[in-house]
Amino acid sequence: MDCPREESEQSTKEYGEDIEKNDSESESEYVGDEYVDVIDDFEFDNNVDLNVEYVGLGDEKKEAIIEAEAIGKTGFNGPNLNDCPNLSDDASINEFDSDASVSKWSNFRANTDMKNPKFTLGMTFGSKKEFKEAVLNYAFKNGKELKFVRNDKIRYIVECKHNACPWRINLRKDPKCESWRILGMRDIHDGCSWVYKNKMVKSSIVARRWTKEVQHHLDWKMVNFKDKVCTAERFDMSDRQVWRAMEKAKKKIQGDEEENFKKLWGYVAEIDRTNSMSKCYVKLSDLTDMSGHSRFLRLYMCWEACKKGFQLCRPIIGVDGCHLKSATRGQMLIAIGIDGNDSIFPLAYAIVEGETKQSWCWFLEFLKTDLSIGDHNEEEFTFISDKQKGLLEAFEDKLPRSEHRFCVRHLHGNMKVAGFQG
Repeated sequence: MDCPREESEQSTKEYGEDIEKNDSESESEYVGDEYVDVIDDFEFDNNVDLNVEYVGLGDEKKEAIIEAEAIGKTGFNGPNLNDCPNLSDDASINEFDSDASVSKWSNFRANTDMKNPKFTLGMTFGSKKEFKEAVLNYAFKNGKELKFVRNDKIRYIVECKHNACPWRINLRKDPKCESWRILGMRDIHDGCSWVYKNKMVKSSIVARRWTKEVQHHLDWKMVNFKDKVCTAERFDMSDRQVWRAMEKAKKKIQGDEEENFKKLWGYVAEIDRTNSMSKCYVKLSDLTDMSGHSRFLRLYMCWEACKKGFQLCRPIIGVDGCHLKSATRGQMLIAIGIDGNDSIFPLAYAIVEGETKQSWCWFLEFLKTDLSIGDHNEEEFTFISDKQKGLLEAFEDKLPRSEHRFCVRHLHGNMKVAGFQG
């Protein structure tokens, strides 16, 4: 009769040792920010009171809760217990709590709240990235330097970088959906002043906050933009940060040039579909990219409406080129006419690699075809241009019988550059 009892005690002891061993192993596996034991986190949600940091532990906790229920609030600047979200898994909600739950679980509206975010207990975010951007904007608006002390698959904790400041937000993932919710926070700054040299100042956030202003002032210089931002936001930025912020804001307004070039073939196909009489031609280079595809070299464009409209204009055509100040560089060639009001009437334009004889000959050849200029009427047209060498050679080759005059404004500018004033 004693033997079974000893065996049972021994098996119980071995079972307890196994449990201790498993617990120690699971605890050791949890060390590190990257590894997250999801089961342990769910156990944490189900068994730990989220108000413990405000009301304390043990008997003191019970007394504090009783006192809080009596007076409707806690000490230690904690949240109102009546305002805390219902974290129970029970689906049944008291009738008197059903109306209040709508305001407790408020959703963060990125379109309206992002520039000046205000956090509340129970606020729900669509993603962790949205919450991080809101925190950065909060730091910008309030002049605080914050730090992210926990970032894993189910939680995201941010605190004030000042050691004595109690400000803290605990964001956790809702296990029932993909949203994230604030389940604990101390929205009080104490002991931290305005930070002018803030390490949370990122060029991407500045670009998003100042996109509209940059859109209305595309001619802003870097010095002007830096003065505007630093004065309005009340923090310091380096010249490199300012330049990167301007570039990102302009790219957001105008779009990425590489992505726009990828849409060029769809643009040409759409013109052929909707304006079949318009001329849009793309010339490819002999060079190829990393994938083996031919690279873009030139584009010519002449709309059907411009062709028909020029038939009622005087046979005077001005041609010129200008540099494109963008990442892809290149030059734009353009031909214009004069309408009945002595105003500019666009005829055709092209994007080329440079103002050379080859590019001008390529452009004038298409222009002759679109405007129906041939041997029978070539002498009726007068062309006006500057004295660009490649252009002069192109006229002798493509339009030798047309009248060619030089622009007086260009002549005056060349005289001033040469030192002849007056």
